[in-house]
Amino acid sequence: MANLSLMKTFMPLITLLGLIAVGAVLVFIGIVLSQYFELSTTANTALAAVSLSVVWLCWWCLENRATQKNESTIKRMPLKVLAWRIVGASIIVFGVFLYFGNRVGTFQTFPFAGTVVMAGGVFVLVFLGRSEA
Repeated sequence: MANLSLMKTFMPLITLLGLIAVGAVLVFIGIVLSQYFELSTTANTALAAVSLSVVWLCWWCLENRATQKNESTIKRMPLKVLAWRIVGASIIVFGVFLYFGNRVGTFQTFPFAGTVVMAGGVFVLVFLGRSEA
């Protein structure tokens, strides 16, 4: 019984990590396409933000589908959960801008600033943006 409870606790994190891996592949494809078509740095950043937004939207849909599948009645998402999810997603998008700004040189900060900020956003999204049953 403890293993099932542990699996329920870490399943959103495992799902999100899988989707982040897919997002990394999408960002890599975007980088290759931007180099092929010689896009500007602003277009590169926008392309990466759009691809990661698609991944975040997929996670959102998977989370809601799993919640609806497990419950007999569909409950409204609490405002606190929605607010934490929006904050977490905003932090991740800001981290993407930091990451690409650091790589391209338009907005240089300390090394790995974007990665650290994105990791913080993932933490907020997964652990604070989780609806408790």
